[in-house]
Amino acid sequence: MMVAGIASIMHVTFADAQGLLNGFVGMSVANALGVDAHHIQSWIDTGVPAPIFADRLRMETETAEDIGMRLGKKGRIGIIVGMLLDR
Repeated sequence: MMVAGIASIMHVTFADAQGLLNGFVGMSVANALGVDAHHIQSWIDTGVPAPIFADRLRMETETAEDIGMRLGKKGRIGIIVGMLLDR
């Protein structure tokens, strides 16, 4: 599926969908998930979630960190995409 189609399904801008697939969190992604962009970006970059983002993942902070470390950056991006598709 093309990025434009994914953006439409996720209800985010094309630029933010493309950015997310490259590891960058835009405002429409953050707004769609209801979490500040820097919390999402930090988890994508480091695997260590802020407690508020772990709560959005519906996990304990330690569990979200463990999963984040095991998945790697591309896996963490995949989780974010999945959250957007599951809304």
